[in-house]
Amino acid sequence: MRSVEVVYSGLIRSAVRSGSESYDLDDQATLRELLNEIVRRHGPQARRHLCDDAGGLASGASILVDGFAARDLDARFGDGGQVQVVVLSPMMIGG
Repeated sequence: MRSVEVVYSGLIRSAVRSGSESYDLDDQATLRELLNEIVRRHGPQARRHLCDDAGGLASGASILVDGFAARDLDARFGDGGQVQVVVLSPMMIGG
C-alpha cells in the first residue's frame, strides 16, 4: 500500500471541505483510481470539479504529482514506497 497525500486548492477545496487528506492506495494505483476514491468519498460535488462527462479529467482541473503536471489518468505513481503529493486545483476562468 502507498499513502497519497492530496492537497486541495481553488474551488475544489470548498467542495470537499478540506485542505488536505490522505488515501491508502495499491502500489500500482493510477491517477484515475485516486480520482475515483476522491469522488467516492466526497460525491457529486467533487466529481463536478474533477471529471468530465466521459470520465476524463475536467478541462479546468490541474493535477500536480510531486510538482509536475499530470493529465494522463492511467499514469501510475511510480515505483518506491515514498509518499506522493498530489495537488488538485481547478483553474479559475476569467479575470
